[in-house]
Amino acid sequence: MNQDQRIGTWQIVSLTEDGDPVVLSECELTETIVFTSSKVTFNDAFEDFEGECRTEEFTSPYILEGNQLSTGTDLDDLPIELENLLGDLVDVEDLEIGTSEITTLNETTLVIRDTFEDEEDTEVDVTTYRKL
Repeated sequence: MNQDQRIGTWQIVSLTEDGDPVVLSECELTETIVFTSSKVTFNDAFEDFEGECRTEEFTSPYILEGNQLSTGTDLDDLPIELENLLGDLVDVEDLEIGTSEITTLNETTLVIRDTFEDEEDTEVDVTTYRKL
């Protein structure tokens, strides 16, 4: 896998939650993630109470080791300076800890497998993106 292929803008194509396909709305299908060499920006798309499509943007540093992707919420994997900054801004105990694995990366397709764990259960989401 050529890790440099991740750089660019990727638009969501499909999502499964615990193996079950999720029907994405026209709004949700506008969702993107943008990778630079050091940061990732998530542009989450959702419909508000009036049915208007809205986006919420979140930018985070990331670390990519092999196929494992760690973003700013994975505090244990970040440099201590950034961990301290995030710890001052949010209640670390409230964060849902997850791991992300890039299972497919080529010129046109990016597939990310996210595993979320809490005290009660584990959820596995698989999201497929196409490069814009």
